[in-house]
Amino acid sequence: MSAEATVASLAAAIASDSDIAARLVSVIWIGSHSHGLDLHSGSDLDIQVILDEPDVLATMALAHVLAGFSGLDLSILYLKDIWDDSGDLDFQDGTKGPFFVPVLASGRVLHGSDVYASLRGNLPPDAVRSSLRFTIREYLGRLRVMALDQGNPGDARFNKYVMKLAKDLLVHAGLLDLAEMAQTPNRDLVALANQILPPQASAVLQRASDYTDRIDIADRALVVVELDRIFDTIDGQATGTLSETWP
Repeated sequence: MSAEATVASLAAAIASDSDIAARLVSVIWIGSHSHGLDLHSGSDLDIQVILDEPDVLATMALAHVLAGFSGLDLSILYLKDIWDDSGDLDFQDGTKGPFFVPVLASGRVLHGSDVYASLRGNLPPDAVRSSLRFTIREYLGRLRVMALDQGNPGDARFNKYVMKLAKDLLVHAGLLDLAEMAQTPNRDLVALANQILPPQASAVLQRASDYTDRIDIADRALVVVELDRIFDTIDGQATGTLSETWP
């Protein structure tokens, strides 16, 4: 079954269950797969299900529906995870803070309300700076360990996280617009990153943009260390956007 058919079937199954429907706000397909970008053999289908409030019957029903589907990267949110009692943005999805909202706002609504419509294009970089830094540091922490792997990585995780980190650093540097980050293909990220990475690291990033390319320890170490250094440089200059002295 194609990705399109799978997510359509999933959304229909979720919406048709009466216990879920009583609490269901929306089902959203997010991430690169929803835009047909930079797919690889291990690509998951990123789905967010939003309910109005916690409910035992809805939770049990979701478990039953989801048992019939595989290859999902699922998140369950309640409205309280997005908006506070005053109607102000108070977003948190696991380790993902407000910086993740533009990704959600660019997703495809499979069922229900377009919950993030009011936020589409309306989040200035300063509004998400703190959660952006948190995400960058989380990815750096993962990559520092992945760079040490003596064996065959066996999958595309290193490449995928290098490209995620590069994308976030470009936003932090003011070189990539928040509203465009979810729809920018890897080839364009590499071209933008050439402005801030030295040539050798840029060459490794170019390889990492191909999720089938397996990168050895020397090149993994090189690109991770350079990305770490770039973060320090950007972080020292970014108060809203970079100064004219960049890099």
